Amino acid sequence: MNMETKFFGEIEFSEEDIIHFKQGLPGFREETQFLYLTPSDSKFSCLQSVKTREVAFITISPFIVCSDYDFELDDDLAAELGLSTPEEAMVLAIVTVPPGEPKKATVNLQAPVVLNLHKKTGCQVIINDLRYPLRLPLWKEENVETTAGVK
Repeated sequence: MNMETKFFGEIEFSEEDIIHFKQGLPGFREETQFLYLTPSDSKFSCLQSVKTREVAFITISPFIVCSDYDFELDDDLAAELGLSTPEEAMVLAIVTVPPGEPKKATVNLQAPVVLNLHKKTGCQVIINDLRYPLRLPLWKEENVETTAGVK
């Protein structure tokens, strides 16, 4: 099958590539089928709705922005996703990029997306852990200091 995506133009995929979100995503309950698209030269990935071209989420591994990121997945939810071990789970964080302001991009660490790529299942989990912000700045601001005239 072919489809036009929001970020990657037209792509070809098969039924086996579709990841099923039983409950959809918060705010997008009707969107239950996504493709996990991963450009080979990027740390970013994308969850592209199969149903709606405009519904696509830029994602990144939360461990890239927070090396000690950790949360517990409810046993019932793990079973629903078909996860037997934590290693079977792929965890993603959704990146929000304000229009025209990519330097103000943030990462949502309070609502990770959990995928089982082998079973082609996924869900978004809401965690209540104040250590992880809803809008963690993706890019750190660099302080520019001049040393003109100093030798």
